[in-house]
Amino acid sequence: MRGNILVLDDEKHIFEQMDSALEAHNVYYLNSLVGVKGQVTRKEIDVIFVDLGFRQGDKSLAGLPQITRTRQRYPHVTIVVLSKYRDPEIIVQAVKNGADDYLWKTSWKPYKKEFRDYVNKLVSEKRTRDEARKELWSESWVPTAFEEEVHLKLRELAISRASFFVIGEIGTGKSQVTNFLRVYSLYDRSRVEHLRENLATYSEKELMRMISNKYGSKGKNIFRKARNRILQLDNLPSTSLDFQEAFWHFLRDQRFSGSNEPLAIQAVILLHESPEELMREKKLLPELFEGLDHLQLKALRHRKKAIKEILDQWLEKHDMPLHFLSKEIRMSFKKYDYPGNLSQFFGMLRRALEKHKEQHEGNFKTAKLSWEQLPKELFSPDEEFDNMKRIIAEVELSYLENAFQRFEGFRDQKRQVALLWKTTTDNLKKTYYNKYMELYPDLIQKCPSMRRAYGKVKSD
Repeated sequence: MRGNILVLDDEKHIFEQMDSALEAHNVYYLNSLVGVKGQVTRKEIDVIFVDLGFRQGDKSLAGLPQITRTRQRYPHVTIVVLSKYRDPEIIVQAVKNGADDYLWKTSWKPYKKEFRDYVNKLVSEKRTRDEARKELWSESWVPTAFEEEVHLKLRELAISRASFFVIGEIGTGKSQVTNFLRVYSLYDRSRVEHLRENLATYSEKELMRMISNKYGSKGKNIFRKARNRILQLDNLPSTSLDFQEAFWHFLRDQRFSGSNEPLAIQAVILLHESPEELMREKKLLPELFEGLDHLQLKALRHRKKAIKEILDQWLEKHDMPLHFLSKEIRMSFKKYDYPGNLSQFFGMLRRALEKHKEQHEGNFKTAKLSWEQLPKELFSPDEEFDNMKRIIAEVELSYLENAFQRFEGFRDQKRQVALLWKTTTDNLKKTYYNKYMELYPDLIQKCPSMRRAYGKVKSD
């Protein structure tokens, strides 16, 4: 797989060595930070090797802010630092700014097979992520479940890779936030999903040993496994404030205590209760909560304007036409006060579709969804009563339409029959036609004989 590599270094011999060593790839070079944007865009760069030691004006280490700018503009490009600096603080800052890896020039061996294999792996993983992202984006319709401001905030968090709290009632879509991040974030190095952990399943001793990187087996340490990935955490309030303080230092420094190894973990912490109440009850460390970003998700009942878009995209996802849901059913969805649970909403739609397919095996895509296939709690008592009135109207109008069809041929016969017919139709008009024409005009349209009798349709 031929990749596109960009070298940002003011020492040209670095580029020359890399260009000579990486014959299987296209290697491009810039000896200044001017023109990076155009080069990355035009050449469709996969991997950038950047030196930190650039000077811009009176500023040294200009490579650090360049990493930030590049990451913000091109969140999916792999960035590797190639520098002489070994200061742990500089390494951690580079990783925080968006670098994926850090190599020292003094130990860099461009002509070794290990380096070529390393670059091949970076390019392959980047291309794999691009394909996986396309698939996720085509399958993902989570963003429509969020308001636009939440959508934009998530994009910012995906690019910045900052850890944050997701606050909302149970079922408001908090766990789907990480699915959204997978589309935009560069963390997933393969098709493997982000890590999901419930902190309540670990003892205090286990958590403290893991956060200190003393848990024995590396495979059992959830924080080490989360390196360069998204870590979704639930039930943080079940842990002690001592652990939360250690966890705050861990996230802030992005490394284990006493270690220089950068971890680059983005923690997504789910809170199902009010953070103010949790802090008041001393179940949540204020420094941890105030030190991280927050994302508030409203319950579905507070953002009913989103229901139309959610319904439309749900139909598209299940390859169903938009007219599958009638206007009346859509209105009922908007009136229903959900308990904030998106999964309940989707589950209700899924069960209704399953019932519909059972009843209409051959033409389930052309037939509309009926009221009987939806749960009764979807409708208020008034709505149920309205539905019953409509059903009664359908029965009455069907009976009357049949009667009109039978007697329609007697108009020009005996006078007595004609007078009787006129009296009957006048009474029916007062009793049924006028009433249902106002209430259910769509049902009247299905009664051509009745409409002809009242001059609404020309006789054939």
